[in-house]
Amino acid sequence: MNDSHDRAPAGRAARRVLAERKNGGIQVTLLWAENTNAVSVLVRDDGTDDQFELSVEPVDALDTFEHPYAYAAWRGVDYRLADRRDAA
Repeated sequence: MNDSHDRAPAGRAARRVLAERKNGGIQVTLLWAENTNAVSVLVRDDGTDDQFELSVEPVDALDTFEHPYAYAAWRGVDYRLADRRDAA
């Protein structure tokens, strides 16, 4: 991932990349906003360009970073965007 997460889009706080990993075309990035202390995990599928982001408590950040799909499923986040497109 590039440093685009360090630059804030209009109306959005600048965030820093704390960790990132990529495996099988899935990119997972742990982000932190210094001004709000908000932590999130961004997951992107390079093959479909689908992505989702989970806001997390700092205490859960590393576990969510390691297991984002489990946390997404636990929260009821539908991360299977490609499956929804195929059904339509």
